[in-house]
Amino acid sequence: MSQDPAELKTRVEQLLRDAHLHRMRRHLAAAEALCREALELEPDDPQGLEMLGDLLAEDEKLDEALERYRRAFEQQPQKAILEEKIARVVLRKGEEEHERIAALLALETPRRKGEGQRNALIAVLLATVMPGAGQVFLGRRGKGIAICVLGLLPLIFGINDLFKFFLGMAGLLPKHAPPPNEFLVVLGFVGVAVWLYGLLDTSAQAAKAAKRA
Repeated sequence: MSQDPAELKTRVEQLLRDAHLHRMRRHLAAAEALCREALELEPDDPQGLEMLGDLLAEDEKLDEALERYRRAFEQQPQKAILEEKIARVVLRKGEEEHERIAALLALETPRRKGEGQRNALIAVLLATVMPGAGQVFLGRRGKGIAICVLGLLPLIFGINDLFKFFLGMAGLLPKHAPPPNEFLVVLGFVGVAVWLYGLLDTSAQAAKAAKRA
């Protein structure tokens, strides 16, 4: 024999009122049990679904809470608070995933710390020997090749005249020696500037990589 709809509604409302009282008294297990009993009688009751979602969220059962909130929102799409609760649970789930990844990385840190510091030192040494080599070693191949071209080629063509320029500034250039070519001097300065930039950039990136490791 089917239950009278009015009696069913009254029973569901009473169960949810009792669940609310238990929740106010922090008897969360009892409140959850009453909510579930009410939803067994009326599975799509929006109030029961929302209250059970609240209880599950408090108990950190986020996946179950999200499912109840979404079902409640299907019944009451105009209720803005349900959208807010859904968003909060989704954000909490995202934070949990972020914390899980951070914990996994932390477990690997003791093994990787020395390796990261060693790689940073190698990158700086390579950048000192040749412009762009440090970036290539750190995996920034495109930038490394660009620094190599812009730094190494001007140095190859302009280093001699740049050296003559400094000798002349110091008064050490022999009188019979030809003066430095101004264009090649500028090229030399460009090469040195790019080399120094590559070294500083490598140092900064290597420090970041070591810190991450």
